[in-house]
Parts: sequence; C-alpha cells; structure tokens
Amino acid sequence: MKIAEIKIIAPFPAYSDNKNLPSIIFIIGLLIGDGCLHIRLRKTPTGSINIIPKINFSQVSTEFNSHFMNQLKKVFDGLNIPVNTKNLGSSNILEIEGKTSVFMQLYLY
Repeated sequence: MKIAEIKIIAPFPAYSDNKNLPSIIFIIGLLIGDGCLHIRLRKTPTGSINIIPKINFSQVSTEFNSHFMNQLKKVFDGLNIPVNTKNLGSSNILEIEGKTSVFMQLYLY
C-alpha cells in the first residue's frame, strides 16, 4: 500500500473562542518568529535623516488568524499604541509605525 492511497477521515475540530488576550511576552515571541521590523530613512528638508521605525505582524488570512489579529489590536489599543490593520486578501497585516509608538510606548512595556 502506498502512502497516497491511505485516506484518513476525521471531522474538522471545533474550537471555542479564546477570550484571553496575548501577553507582552507572547507578542515579543511573535515578533521574533513571524514579525518584521523595518527602519525607514527619510531625508528632511534640512538635509538630516529622519528615522521611522515600523513593526509588521503578518498572518495568512483565515477566520482564526483574523480573530487573532483582532485580539492583538485589542492589546495594543489597551496600551494606547496606535496600530493599522490591513486585509490584503491572502494575508492579514497589523502595523505599528512611528518613533513614538515603537520607541517610546512599546519600549516601556
């Protein structure tokens, strides 16, 4: 018998809603594992360089990941850290951008 011939029939598991918000330690692990930190450099009119940090969390667009991104947004809203969420069809993205949001507010936690 070949592996391709084996058919496993199992019901799709039903998950209950997780009401617990992710902790800061979990979010740091998510940033290390699935997140991305960008540092954009922009030239100012005076010739100096403006540094704009940006953190992205990206997940494949599924019902469960959409719920997870909403849970992350609730955590950041509770910490007064403004976030942008985007649904690009195939992926959900949560962005934190700007010196105040990334360096000042997020660094304190």
